[in-house]
Amino acid sequence: LSNGRTIECFSDVTYSPTFFQDFVDALEKTLPGAPSGERIFHSCGEATTRYDFATTFSRTFGFDASLVRKSSARHSGKFLFPDLSMNNRKTMTLLKVKTTPLEEALRKLRGN
Repeated sequence: LSNGRTIECFSDVTYSPTFFQDFVDALEKTLPGAPSGERIFHSCGEATTRYDFATTFSRTFGFDASLVRKSSARHSGKFLFPDLSMNNRKTMTLLKVKTTPLEEALRKLRGN
């Protein structure tokens, strides 16, 4: 993107990118001892496609979002599960943590 070249990103593969501070906040709440005897917590952001992530990243960091082109994992010849997103409702409820929305997390990474 910084060189003005197009990139292709899958619009049919979903995942849950995690903002590092959200992970740290959840981890700090589990260190003293997990509430309710729970042992597994998902710390993740909102579900998004790779294409949507890339276009949001482009806009947030001042790149031309039109350089991000949709592609399909189905036609790529690569095996990817179509939905790798996670559900963190239990984590948010038990640990009383919140997920930073994608655009806000990227703005924080950008520095403002």
